[in-house]
Amino acid sequence: MKDEDKAKERLKNELAELRQRITDIELKKCLEHRKRLEEELEKRTHDLRERVKELNLLLGISKLVEERDFSLGEILQGSVDLIPSAYYYPEITCARIILKDKEFRTENFRETPWKQASEIRVHGKIIGTVDVFYLEAKQKRDEGPFLKEERELINAVAERLGRIIERKL
Repeated sequence: MKDEDKAKERLKNELAELRQRITDIELKKCLEHRKRLEEELEKRTHDLRERVKELNLLLGISKLVEERDFSLGEILQGSVDLIPSAYYYPEITCARIILKDKEFRTENFRETPWKQASEIRVHGKIIGTVDVFYLEAKQKRDEGPFLKEERELINAVAERLGRIIERKL
């Protein structure tokens, strides 16, 4: 009977060990899944913050236009000053708007190889550009160092400025 009791005890211990291994494996899987979910949440939160920055730029331009006392030049300078804050690397972003023979620049403006540009059109004719530069190299993304969302943003800014200019003229 003692051998039988020893065998039962050994089986009981092996079963407890197996249960613990299964629990450990399930726990590990749950922790890995949780980590993936947290990483995804962090990425989506970051992306959402970037979209909010872009919306704030467009809102800021709209607010400049609402101020009846602002001249077209003041609106364009105000717009160019707002642009860097909407980009992924605002601290190394500079911008300029060229409108016919006039140029509006951020204080830190400098041309570099890392450029993104969009044409400003009025009544279908190109009358200027919105140019954004990074002041230093960054990792390659969708369009050089720029994100595809930044391409959409600069196009939206150029289009919006074209409509503003049409109304002002």
